[in-house]
Formats: sequence, structure tokens, C-alpha cells
Amino acid sequence: MDSQKKAAQNLDPMKNFMKSYSILVGLILALASCSEQIATSDGRLLPEPDKELRIASEIKQSLSGIATEITDSDQIETCKSGRKLIGSGTEILPYLKAHFSDSTKTKVHSDRNKRTLTIGEIAIIAASEIKPIPIAKVVGIQQCTPPFHFDIESFLWKIKQNQTAFNEGYSKWITEEQ
Repeated sequence: MDSQKKAAQNLDPMKNFMKSYSILVGLILALASCSEQIATSDGRLLPEPDKELRIASEIKQSLSGIATEITDSDQIETCKSGRKLIGSGTEILPYLKAHFSDSTKTKVHSDRNKRTLTIGEIAIIAASEIKPIPIAKVVGIQQCTPPFHFDIESFLWKIKQNQTAFNEGYSKWITEEQ
């Protein structure tokens, strides 16, 4: 009986070592697979499965950052979060559109509109800073008499009247531009 106990005790350290070794190898393989890029047969990279969620989250974070960093709409493109959002380029425009209807109030004041803006309005202004929105085509206002306003902020009143039409016009325009 004693010899069987000694044999079992001798196997325990070996068993523990093998168990630890297996866990370590599994962990190394998991970490290695996370850092590799998977290529398709023609050499293109597969898209990130969570790319859209990541972009949407970063946009939401930037818009919230703008709303807390500034109090004047003229500062949108110069504040830290605004520079980050606008610096992201045209790739984010389709994702930014999802925030146009956000009616969350902010403390950001617009001198042109004589009121505070919503998150959605900040998103529209930021989108226009990334790529100027054609007023006549998307908003539906043809500017025929001076003063000519090329800044989308001057037309937030019109956008607010029919947010759905603006979103549809914007989607059509952004699709044509790509």
C-alpha cells in the first residue's frame, strides 16, 4: 500500500507540471492568434468584426467630449475631442450620421441660432467640418440673395423642421460622394 501512495505522490508533481504547461501553451497560442492578421486568398485583410461598434463608440465619446469641453459652437473644431473627431476623416461620415437625430441637450451655445445645441446638431456641424455639406442639395435651400451662408450651422433651423428629410438627403449625397 505504501508503494502505491509513493507512486501516486510522484505522479502528482508531474501531473501538476503538465497541467501548468498545457495552460501556458494555450495562453501563448491565444495571445499569438490575437495579434496575427488573417488574410483572405487574394491577400486582402478581412475587416475587423467589431470595427463598426468601435467607430460608433468613439464617435459617441467624442461628441460627449465636445459637449463637456466647450460652451461656444465656434470652438467645435478646435477643442480636443472636436479635433479628434474631425481628424478621423471622411470614413466616419456614414457612422456620424447615426447621431444626427440625438436630441440630448448640451451646454454648447450657438450665436447664430441664439440657443444651446443638441448632440445631433454638434454631430451635423462636425460632419460639415469633415466634408462641407452642400446646402441646396441636402438641406433644400437655394441661396439666391446675400448674405450667403456656407456654414451648416446657419441652417440648423431648417434641418430641425424635417430631420428625416435631411438624413435621407445626407445619406444620398454621402453615398454619391463615395
